[in-house]
Amino acid sequence: VERTVPVQELTLPADVLSPRRVELSVEVAGLVETLLVDEGSRVDAGAPLLRLRALPKELEVRTRRAALARTQAATKLAEAKERRIGRLRADNMASEDNYDVVSAELAQARAEAQAAQAQLALARDQLERHVVRAPFAGVVSDKLVEAGAWLSPGDAVLTLVEVDRVRIEAPLPQAWLGHVRAGTPARLRLDRADAEPVPVEVTRVIGVGSRATRTFPLQIDLPNDSLGAAPGMSADLTLQIGGGGSPVLAVPADALVRRPDGSTLLWRVGGADGKTVAEPVPVQVGRNFGGQLEVSGALEAGDRVVLEGNERLRPGQAVRLLEGS
Repeated sequence: VERTVPVQELTLPADVLSPRRVELSVEVAGLVETLLVDEGSRVDAGAPLLRLRALPKELEVRTRRAALARTQAATKLAEAKERRIGRLRADNMASEDNYDVVSAELAQARAEAQAAQAQLALARDQLERHVVRAPFAGVVSDKLVEAGAWLSPGDAVLTLVEVDRVRIEAPLPQAWLGHVRAGTPARLRLDRADAEPVPVEVTRVIGVGSRATRTFPLQIDLPNDSLGAAPGMSADLTLQIGGGGSPVLAVPADALVRRPDGSTLLWRVGGADGKTVAEPVPVQVGRNFGGQLEVSGALEAGDRVVLEGNERLRPGQAVRLLEGS
């Protein structure tokens, strides 16, 4: 007989999901020139996945770069002219009107240089958009186009799924909604032949449920480096609920014997005068938690009870303790 804080267990079916799954699309129209990945390819964040034919945009970038160089040269010339006229004006050898004209020409040259720089930046950005890159590390699960296809802005090309982390999701019945929260301990076992239970903690409980099933999504986010899970797998999630109440007496479920009249007893090992006998002790049964049952009756923590063969015992029957019992 143990004195313990009751912890109830609730086992739920769970699914292994990816916390991030995205259908990638192109931002500009163009012809697919190169497809750099296939279904099942594992990619790093920022890796190029697909390239559109970009020669016209590359030529535009060169043109914009030349235009910027031209306006920068014009700006330097206007600055030199403004400085020269400024010195002449200081020596009363140039009029105020002449200086105003060159100042205006300098301001215009600087504005044209800024516009050319902005146009070059825009062309470079549009050129970069001809490459579809991975927004995060993951696995390509679907390939939706092939090289040679013509695409319009918004056309989907690939599906990328994150696998370095996984999300375990289970339906929590509404009766348990107030008992499970972030941090509630649990055990996770993947439906795989070599899987062992793994201790985990609840990450969140979504407070919006399904009217059809009266359940609420329970989620656990985990790193997948040693778990070996894959999105799409199934699992069993056993929640350990409680642990914050008062200690109670508990015995293994096999210790209890239910009699035809509905009462329950167990057989305590006791005795006097050097004899070890089995004594029946009527008990009332409470909660079931983790294979143990809460009991109340004439018991104390540390009492030994019979687990096997207790259906055939008689009051006062002599018993022999096995070594280690």
